[in-house]
Amino acid sequence: MYRRGGDNVALWCVGGKDNFGPALQFIHTVNTHFPESGFQKLAIVTDRDDNDIGCCLDKMHALFLQQGWSVCLENKKENAFFYDVEGERFEITIAPIIIPFTEPGAIETIMVNAIGETGSEEHSIVNRAKEYVQSFVSSGNLTKYLQHKREIPKAILSSVISITNPDCSTAYFNELLISNDWEKKEIVKTHFGLLKTMFI
Repeated sequence: MYRRGGDNVALWCVGGKDNFGPALQFIHTVNTHFPESGFQKLAIVTDRDDNDIGCCLDKMHALFLQQGWSVCLENKKENAFFYDVEGERFEITIAPIIIPFTEPGAIETIMVNAIGETGSEEHSIVNRAKEYVQSFVSSGNLTKYLQHKREIPKAILSSVISITNPDCSTAYFNELLISNDWEKKEIVKTHFGLLKTMFI
């Protein structure tokens, strides 16, 4: 929980894109039992993996529907939803941020592309890392590794980091995240700018 003035921001890592149900149930419970002090804004950041964005939005809609909220959602937009508690009307703003916007993948895809934006050398490393990992996947020789498509972006990111920052390749992931100026990368601004608009 983060506090600025009279505002609170809570970050909730639900442990994967298939685990939003309990979090949404909690938010619904708080907002229907304590609407005066309930959540006013909700951003849902999730990977799309191989799904199209419409499919991800449909799954979110179904989860809200289980709570009795028929929410109309559009990706990377603030969607206002009005609900009534004891005859009084309240509003919550819900912003799905299903990433990446323009291709299948995950947060690692954005990170790899952000590194590729740094310069021509990094761009070349990113392209070669993608080819390198894909060559293993396509070879048919792997039976234990890279068996799930969601693992491929992680392997590409690890390859890029091993080359661009070998001293960090065995460091804790949090140290790597802190050591980069991600907020300066255009692809990061594109994908996460709505959070800044909503909460800052």
